[in-house]
Amino acid sequence: MVRLILLACIAAGVAPAQADRRAMLDQLLRVLRPSTPPQDGRMNAHDKTWEEWQRRTGELPPDFDAMPSEPWLPDALKGVASPAAWPACREVLKRDVQHCMFGRYPPKPENLRAVVTNERR
Repeated sequence: MVRLILLACIAAGVAPAQADRRAMLDQLLRVLRPSTPPQDGRMNAHDKTWEEWQRRTGELPPDFDAMPSEPWLPDALKGVASPAAWPACREVLKRDVQHCMFGRYPPKPENLRAVVTNERR
């Protein structure tokens, strides 16, 4: 089945790495049990379940074959020679964790406004 999906993606002009990721997603959707909404009813502002999020975003799993194989956690302070170098290293770490563990975050809302309606001490 994965080969058929791979061949169909290649015939449609999709890059092989992306075709592999689509095949992996199809396999995940077949193997995993359907998710249930959390107790509060939604997993985010738009979606009730992971499947809804996946359909809406079209996000594919990472290309695991292209990722470096590291049996141990990478050195978080590699390349940090001074406190001034830490912010740049921190951003790289945040980007990598986001990419590998959570996927893309939505952009920050621009229309967020808070109003104090009551104060109590």
